[in-house]
Amino acid sequence: MTPLLRSAVATRRVLVFVVLSAVAGLLVGGLVLPVAGTIGLVARASSEQFEDLPSEFKTPPLPQTTRMYTADGKLIARFYDQDRKLVALENVSQRMKQAQLAIEDARFYEHGGADVRGLARAALNNASGGGTQGASTLTQQYVKLALVYKARQEGDEQAEREAVEETVGRKLRELRYAVALEEQLTKDEIFERYLNIAYYGNGAYGIETAANRYFSKPASKLTLPEAALLAGLVQRPNATSPDKEENRPAAIERRNVVLNRMAELGMITAAQAEKAKATKLVLNESKPRPDCEAAYSKNYQFFCDYAKNVFLSDRRFGSTYEIRKERLYTGGLTIRTTLDSRMQKAAQDAVDKWVDAEDPTAGVVAMVEPGTGDVKAIAISKRYGTGKGKTKVNLAIGAPLGASKGTLAGSTFKIFVTAAALEKGYGFYHSIYSPAQLRSVRSMTTCDGSTYDPGWQPRNESASENGSYTLQRALEDSVNTYFVQLEEEIGLCEPVTLAEKMGVLRADTGKKLQQVQSFTLGTNNVAPLNMAAAYATFAARGKYCPAWPVTKIEDPNGKKYARPECKQVLDQEVADAVNRLAEGVVDSGTGTAANISGRDVAGKTGTTNGKQQAWFMGYTPEIAAASVVWNPSPPRGGYSLTGKTIGGRYYYDVFGGSLPAPMWQDAVSGALDAVDAPSGDFVAPQGKFYSGGSYSSSYRHRSSGSWSSRSGSGSGSGSGFGDDD
Repeated sequence: MTPLLRSAVATRRVLVFVVLSAVAGLLVGGLVLPVAGTIGLVARASSEQFEDLPSEFKTPPLPQTTRMYTADGKLIARFYDQDRKLVALENVSQRMKQAQLAIEDARFYEHGGADVRGLARAALNNASGGGTQGASTLTQQYVKLALVYKARQEGDEQAEREAVEETVGRKLRELRYAVALEEQLTKDEIFERYLNIAYYGNGAYGIETAANRYFSKPASKLTLPEAALLAGLVQRPNATSPDKEENRPAAIERRNVVLNRMAELGMITAAQAEKAKATKLVLNESKPRPDCEAAYSKNYQFFCDYAKNVFLSDRRFGSTYEIRKERLYTGGLTIRTTLDSRMQKAAQDAVDKWVDAEDPTAGVVAMVEPGTGDVKAIAISKRYGTGKGKTKVNLAIGAPLGASKGTLAGSTFKIFVTAAALEKGYGFYHSIYSPAQLRSVRSMTTCDGSTYDPGWQPRNESASENGSYTLQRALEDSVNTYFVQLEEEIGLCEPVTLAEKMGVLRADTGKKLQQVQSFTLGTNNVAPLNMAAAYATFAARGKYCPAWPVTKIEDPNGKKYARPECKQVLDQEVADAVNRLAEGVVDSGTGTAANISGRDVAGKTGTTNGKQQAWFMGYTPEIAAASVVWNPSPPRGGYSLTGKTIGGRYYYDVFGGSLPAPMWQDAVSGALDAVDAPSGDFVAPQGKFYSGGSYSSSYRHRSSGSWSSRSGSGSGSGSGFGDDD
């Protein structure tokens, strides 16, 4: 800007302030001041304040609504403090722009931020007793709204009060900022900002949201009567918002005022105005549905809760919780999730089939895709909310994500001991004599020493489980005493470390697993979703991918956020061997109820002491899923699942294969069919695993206390169908 031009602009600004400030005091509702006195006082104040005139007017970005979608494009939920979607001025209908200007500031494109003609007219009218008139330009109104929002963002209650107080000082401040703003932005830019910040009642901020809220259409499609109605709401949105029946007459009256003004200004003809006024007010509302409790499908609510908590807990989305929360609720993000609505429906249908919402017992199915970690479904028998048959505690995830404390997983942990043994060179036919009960258990090596419980005497589910078992047969029949002795041989450090590498941590604390002798029997509290991701590692041939709910997050500026990386945590050939052994559990062991015709299925059942928790952890090459039933709010003394009616069926006995396995089968088969997933095959294990390995160990016959040597390549025997303990 040249010195001459800069001088001209400054002179114009001084003149504007002297003239406008002289009448500003008269424009404050209810104030009666002598015109001459006001001119002198305010003009002097304006001159003194001129040097403080800001060179630019800055406000924080407007809060926008974040939208979360399924992988197949269905809206899950919206998150917002102010429900707003920004829209470009070019995408607002011409009638809407005309209507807003007609009723708020017809001379907007003619004045310089402060309308001298309008101020003078209002001042004379007020001074002559013709009633109180305002003369705020659209730019001034935008300034006022922006100052209010900025104060709220900064938590400055005093600044918020000053932004709306009826004083000469507030009017002067608006005038000052309005003139500065008009030098920074074009008229179209200011008008666009105004349309996006204005409140239209019924929780709708900005014209795009208002058009959708009242008429379920974008702002570009608004008709003349619709545009006039919305334009009229800005003055008194709470009193004229037509979503309330009692406000309808006032809304129509205000709409007609707008139409008359548009005709007066020549924007429309008198005939068009009359036709529009005769139009019946018909709303087609899209009700606001914020947050997960108002998710667009009840099937999505727990997944929504999970994805939301992942965002709020992950530092990649902001260095503090407060920053992450603000970004979620005001950042206008588009969150594309991993949830497949078809697989979710199949999982929820299966859970609802086997467990009633109002049963004390809860049923959970959580699905993870091997090789990606994508969470495809989270289904829980309880409904999301408060009251009978409802809960807001997400039973599929752990306390670190603001959810449950998890639950004991029973013999599903035997697979980690199996994998660690195979990794150390053990084979499928490694044989151990496994009595019905061990009278004593030796100390076991941990990562930092050893652990020993002299009073622990683990037993098998049935007294008939008493004999020599191979690793293959022991896993199929879930023989407790076999796996306790296998832990004695290989130690606890390797299987615990492996489980942790696969993402299994304590659900109650988020800390490392406890290295105790009963580890193989699942005595750590864990979350179903973490277990599903761990088992998916075997299906992915040893590649662990953290369970993750999001494929893409994009902000309005196009910024994207990365997802966690996968890691190879187990040799492929060892994972192949685990898969073959786990297939036997489904083919002929404790998990036969999970068999899916025509598909490779592997898994492991799990039931805890007292039958208080029952699990089936299973996977195909395409999907891994946890299926769990337990009472998440047990009475003092515990809650056994046996002798209970669950889902309308009476169970004399409950174990991993009797309820969780068929629930898993219904969920997974239904999910794979729903997406028409092709049938994959597990890779055949290498021959070395069938040899039994090179290990030969000594075992103590626990009933007699004598020692005997047994070859690691023994074929194994043993009678009875083993169940988990």
